[in-house]
Amino acid sequence: MKRVGWGLVAAALLAGAAQARPSPAAGERFARRACAGCHAIGVSGASRNPLSPPFRVLATRLPGRALSAELKVISAHGHQEMPPIYMTPGERRAVAAYIRSVGARSRRRPA
Repeated sequence: MKRVGWGLVAAALLAGAAQARPSPAAGERFARRACAGCHAIGVSGASRNPLSPPFRVLATRLPGRALSAELKVISAHGHQEMPPIYMTPGERRAVAAYIRSVGARSRRRPA
């Protein structure tokens, strides 16, 4: 009985850890809906609004936790000309993961 109980606990912990991992694909879906009107969200191209930096630039401009912190501020207050864009904590993690993936892919692209 104890083995089954601990096995269930371990399975639940592993499932929770997998769910906690942010999904760049989910971040891309959110970005297409909420960000692409102004920002270039892919590895190339110009932003529709020249004042809106491309995601690949944000990936280098906001390293580490700075990106997550900025997304939290944007979610609550907006940024300069940008209105607040409400994001759940999970959506913020997914968008950050997507922006980081765009930055990584753009650095690997041949010049």
